[in-house]
Amino acid sequence: MDAESAAAAIRSAGFVPELYAQEGWADSAEDKAFRTVVESYPRPDTPWPQGATVALGLAVPDGWTVVPSIEGLPNAEAILKAYGLHAKEISVYGPVEEDQAGFMLPYRQSPRPGTAVRKGSTVKYRAWWEKS
Repeated sequence: MDAESAAAAIRSAGFVPELYAQEGWADSAEDKAFRTVVESYPRPDTPWPQGATVALGLAVPDGWTVVPSIEGLPNAEAILKAYGLHAKEISVYGPVEEDQAGFMLPYRQSPRPGTAVRKGSTVKYRAWWEKS
């Protein structure tokens, strides 16, 4: 099953999908297996509390990863580094934006969570700061 369909099914069942990379399960970005779900935790037949996270492993070639969600998290740079990615903060000074996640917290990240990218890619995000 492709990542988008699997994530939608998990959301509709009342769970939160979290995507991660299973390196080496696809030969290249052109491989038919690229971004298909190759494993999940818990397994589909396991009782699991509503609202809990269900992890989905996506097939990606070696040297690729899946962008994690960093929105609203205070340790965005460390999380991205653990995935082999670089962080690029776009500091916002001024009026509070409607979708900002909190003082100094990331929001509006690009690429979006769940996107398969080459390791070493840069993830941009906005962070709101007080105007001094």
